[in-house]
Amino acid sequence: MKKELPGLTATTRDMYIADQKQFLQNVTNLVQRLRMRSPSLAWGLDLSVSSLKLLDEFIKSEIEKLIQQALDVASHIDRDLVQEVVAYVGEVIRYSKDGWWQVKDNGQSGGPLVVFPLQVKSDNPNIRYKAIDIYERLLRIIIEGESINQWYNLEIEIRD
Repeated sequence: MKKELPGLTATTRDMYIADQKQFLQNVTNLVQRLRMRSPSLAWGLDLSVSSLKLLDEFIKSEIEKLIQQALDVASHIDRDLVQEVVAYVGEVIRYSKDGWWQVKDNGQSGGPLVVFPLQVKSDNPNIRYKAIDIYERLLRIIIEGESINQWYNLEIEIRD
C-alpha cells in the first residue's frame, strides 16, 4: 500500500532557479555540499548510476523526518537539498550519457536542462538528443516520494 505524502499537489513556481548560469557555475560545489550531508553520502556518491539508490535512501529519510513532524513536504523541503540533488543527478547523467548542461531560454520554470544524445555510438549523422528540465522533474519526484533511480532507469536509460 502506497503511503500518502503531504504536499502531492505542490507547484514549483516559488522554487525555480532564478539564475541558471550561476547554478551551473556552482554545480561542483553543490555536489560537494550534498556529499557533506552524511558520511555515507561522502563515500557513496561517486557520480555512478548505481549511487542513485543511496541518494534515494537519503532523500527518503529526509522526507520521513518531515512526515513525522506532520509537516507539508512541498512547503518544508530543504530547497538547498533540492538544488544539490539536481546538480548531482545532472552530473550523473552528464557523465554516464556523454551529456551537457544547457540554460533554458524562456526562464519560466524550473532550471537548466540536461541534454544527452540518444545514440552515442551511431554511424547515423542525424543523432537525436533528449533534453530534460531536470530541476522541475526531480523536484516533483522528491515531493511525491518517488525513486530517482527508477526514474533514471525508465527515462534516461532509453533503448533505441
